Amino acid sequence: MVKMERKASISRRRVRLETDEHLIEITELKNGYAVAIYEVRTVAYPFESIEEALSKAIDFISDC
Repeated sequence: MVKMERKASISRRRVRLETDEHLIEITELKNGYAVAIYEVRTVAYPFESIEEALSKAIDFISDC
């Protein structure tokens, strides 16, 4: 069984819930609410430099 951590924060106009797999934000707007759901992915490769890690991140984002 995988232990799932949750972290929540509430501000006057935004509720944010973070879990191991998702980030959910509900934001109050002037005329309603906006909901954003993000999937969290972690890639753990043994990069030899920050440049190599950044290049891999850019490639990953481009594929989405």
